[in-house]
Amino acid sequence: MVGLPGSGKSPSMRAAHEPLSQLISAADAAYKEAKADFETDEIVAGAKVDAIKDCMKSAAKEEARQAQSAEQAVEGAENSVMAYAAQLRDLRQEAPQPPVKRRYETNVRRLKSLVSY
Repeated sequence: MVGLPGSGKSPSMRAAHEPLSQLISAADAAYKEAKADFETDEIVAGAKVDAIKDCMKSAAKEEARQAQSAEQAVEGAENSVMAYAAQLRDLRQEAPQPPVKRRYETNVRRLKSLVSY
């Protein structure tokens, strides 16, 4: 919009921008909620990983304690630990993904720079 200063451009620009402002506000609120959920899920996933690691160590120590020889200790620990390793792999594959914030406007003016958003 082009006009002289004081010709009333701002009120009409605000009115035209209002629907976009509502979209931006809704997207910001949804992102904040999704981010809070992600942070909680990330903490829970980390706790599960730590628990599995602790179980792996305990299982290996228990096998070593019960074994009659070093070879039996290694073989028994390997069998016990592999089950926990599979659980750990599955858990890491299911790790929570961070939310992506929806953008409705930008201050970037160059098309080349805008493509990277």
